[in-house]
Amino acid sequence: MQIRNFADIIAQYDCVIFDLWGVIHNGEVPYAGTVELVNNLSNEVFFLSNSQRPYHVIAQHLRNMGIKLTEEQLLTSGDQARIWLEQMPANTKIYPIDADRHMLNNLTKVDQTEKSDYIIFGAVHHNDDDLEQYDAIFKKAITNDIIMICVNPDRKIFHGKDEYKYCPGFFAQKYEQIGGKVIYSGKPNLEIYNNLAQRIKTNDKNKILMVGDTFYTDIKGAQNFGIDSSLVLTGNSLRIIRQLMRQHNITEQYAIHLMLEQAEHKPTHITPGIF
Repeated sequence: MQIRNFADIIAQYDCVIFDLWGVIHNGEVPYAGTVELVNNLSNEVFFLSNSQRPYHVIAQHLRNMGIKLTEEQLLTSGDQARIWLEQMPANTKIYPIDADRHMLNNLTKVDQTEKSDYIIFGAVHHNDDDLEQYDAIFKKAITNDIIMICVNPDRKIFHGKDEYKYCPGFFAQKYEQIGGKVIYSGKPNLEIYNNLAQRIKTNDKNKILMVGDTFYTDIKGAQNFGIDSSLVLTGNSLRIIRQLMRQHNITEQYAIHLMLEQAEHKPTHITPGIF
């Protein structure tokens, strides 16, 4: 698959949906040229993020980076989780693990998993944190058939230049691997795309493009929704490329080829970034 400039593919779409972390910014600063490009697009623009934080918090963060947007242009996995939780009976008992406080207001919080109906998981950890610290809690919860609601399906993200962060999706995957049941809020689930689609003017899915850096959320989500996707070679895809280069002692070009060959979900386009 040919690597193309983002400007060369954008003209064929009426609407562009951008992932944020790994596409627009690296967790600290925007990638060079992205703010100018996004602000000057004539296409309809939306942002779809697997952040557990509410849209207005993320919107302000983007404005601080220089991006011009209204809050209607943004939807997060946290927003989706809040919709679910607000529909639950008031006596629903939850065991939150670093879940955003905005989504927990109407529910009863408990301090033991066996007393809960759901675990609401939102914890993010650094490279050097203890990644097994929840194992005992998870095993006890699974014994009691407690369902986990994961408010961010992302597993790993690049933070800054070289640091990784382990996201809720990483721990939710562990929960599933030892026998637990997980409900994921956000990409790649169809529900968050359907909610965003209510704001998009065009009804022609051939004219909508999803831009992301992660195969199992952005690219898979676009396929689930029936729209084209563009993989940017920043963020998580860059992490994979570097790993393949080290593991196989190969060039960047061949690592990109190998990454795409191994990927279960293939993008429609590949670009170096959106700059």
